[in-house]
Amino acid sequence: MKRLINFLGRICTDMLTGRVLLHPILLTAVFLAAKFGTLYVIDEKILGSGYDLGIFGEFAYYIFFDFVAGAYFIALCAHIIYASPEVKSLKILRKILLAIILASCALGYFASDVNYQKLGVLEAFLIASLICICIYSVATEISNDRSNAVFWGFAYVLNYIGALFVIFHAQSAEVVAVILIILCPLAWAFYFKYEFQKSLAKNAASNDEILNSASSDEISERKARAEN
Repeated sequence: MKRLINFLGRICTDMLTGRVLLHPILLTAVFLAAKFGTLYVIDEKILGSGYDLGIFGEFAYYIFFDFVAGAYFIALCAHIIYASPEVKSLKILRKILLAIILASCALGYFASDVNYQKLGVLEAFLIASLICICIYSVATEISNDRSNAVFWGFAYVLNYIGALFVIFHAQSAEVVAVILIILCPLAWAFYFKYEFQKSLAKNAASNDEILNSASSDEISERKARAEN
């Protein structure tokens, strides 16, 4: 019981200090719950069952939604690893991108046919989100020399295409789809844990160098004072 309490306490501490990437299983579970919870709210509470998706199509709608949700997951993890709080330009950019997404939702609402305004908002949100994720990934790459955010974006696209290819050619497509829906983000989460641990180690080494440099400077000053 004590071990369980200590384990849960460590998880809470890591989450409060921005180290959620150290717990990939928990991170994946939260992501899947958020994704399917959002999908349920959209389908049942906003659009309503039996809502006509028009030319968008039910299959394309689910695929596009799932793709954008995964892109958010990749971008968020990249943000935790590489987006330093000291970089003010990224803070400003995040506010601008949020304003773009909100403006796009309003545009989608007013530009759509009166019978498809809810769908217009959803389409505009997904498209704007994908564009903003690409912009933020590039900005993260530029602001941090160690960033691989853009590479991860390309890898995610290839990963998603490969997953769809496997599903379409599998005999039990539904079973394979469920497995990949769980395994793909879980694999990414474990990879991000590895990258996050590397980032923490580099930051710790950098801090040690600064402390050692400060200590050597202090010793030199003391020697100089003693000689005088």
